[in-house]
Amino acid sequence: MPIASSLMFSFVAIITAIGAHLADYSSTHLFNPAWPGHAKYHAGHTMALAALLGVLTLFFAWRPGGDVLTNLLAAAGFGSIYWISQSVAICYPNTLFFDPEFDVPINYILGLPAQAMFQIVFLSVTAIAFLWGLRSTI
Repeated sequence: MPIASSLMFSFVAIITAIGAHLADYSSTHLFNPAWPGHAKYHAGHTMALAALLGVLTLFFAWRPGGDVLTNLLAAAGFGSIYWISQSVAICYPNTLFFDPEFDVPINYILGLPAQAMFQIVFLSVTAIAFLWGLRSTI
């Protein structure tokens, strides 16, 4: 796998693992007194999943052995799962990008909710890393 692909996958992996904790280990989520315990449980689940997906992405992005295409597919797959699942989460009933008290202009980037912009950026970086790696294996 090209070093550029490994670096791009690593960027996504680290942001996924750390970013989920920065976003959810906060007053808007885990320490929000308005959130019931079960909602906080799901925030914990999301943070743990993001960390594990980040570790798996890093592992396959830098794995010295194994089939190059398998490593590439695994890094791209694990690197994109969190962002794909976040992208479709808004499709479930009664979901919102923000709780009403946090739905303020600063949480939007170019008119999109920040989460949507992050999804676009990190899925794009993952796709570029994958295509670059695929190009080198053909």
